[in-house]
Amino acid sequence: MIATQDFLVKRFETFNHAYFDGALPPVPIKLGRAVRSLGSCTYKKRRKLFGKQEYYDFCLHISTRYDLPEDELEDILLHEMIHYEILVNQRQDTSAHGRLFRARMKQFNEQYGRHISVSHRHALPPVAAPKDLKPQLVALVHMKDGRIGVKRLPANLRRSASQRSESQPTDRQQRGAGQTSKRQSESQKRSAGHMSQRQSMSQPGDWQEMDSRQNDTLQADRQALGSRQNDTQQIVLQRSDLLRMNAYRRGLLRSGEVASVDFYINNDPYFLRFPKSSALNIFFPADPDLLTHFSTARLLQL
Repeated sequence: MIATQDFLVKRFETFNHAYFDGALPPVPIKLGRAVRSLGSCTYKKRRKLFGKQEYYDFCLHISTRYDLPEDELEDILLHEMIHYEILVNQRQDTSAHGRLFRARMKQFNEQYGRHISVSHRHALPPVAAPKDLKPQLVALVHMKDGRIGVKRLPANLRRSASQRSESQPTDRQQRGAGQTSKRQSESQKRSAGHMSQRQSMSQPGDWQEMDSRQNDTLQADRQALGSRQNDTQQIVLQRSDLLRMNAYRRGLLRSGEVASVDFYINNDPYFLRFPKSSALNIFFPADPDLLTHFSTARLLQL
């Protein structure tokens, strides 16, 4: 269903009494057409005496761009109501979805059977593949509750020297055989240098311990996804990419809700629909064929 003002106002009143003991003051709820965010809680803040901050002028925003199941719309509204509860009570969380938020989210999910998450689950609109599609660094995230999410990370991916020389021919092909041989030798040395640099920077990653059944399932997924690989094998990772990947993995595993994080180099334009950033968030697309988009991807061994 598409969110309506009447639906949201009634659900706000119902949830306020059922989940928040009626303690939340009335708040404006506005509809919009946001693409990347299905909901948000906006506010203003001002300085008070002794350096304290005061939050005021709250508003909940819900996107009407997507046709979503009713229970998912309710979870989105509850997600924003948790933000509102924290802010209207002038409480300071450890982060945007810090300890206060996660504790309340866990309570509602366990006590009332909700499915509130840190990132809203949604199907983003398709994106046309550009002619000069570049390889993407994509994280595949397995949650402990069985959900599978994705994240597109910034990366300075470069093709190896040998592949660049094949894809960009020059006038050396018209020169003598001796000079051509010399250039090819130099190209191979540069390629070997890049590969050795990549291997020296790669370090074993720390995987969170899981029960045997979950581990078997994850291993089966990795084997199926890594069976087909394309020319992404020629991509060389930079040190900044490795640092960013390790920071993202550590941040997610620290939450206690994530079972594992795998990284892939992927040429599938499907992932262009997801915003690219280093933020510690996850997208849960409503796509039963999500794993098929990793069929030709290259699994990175960190």
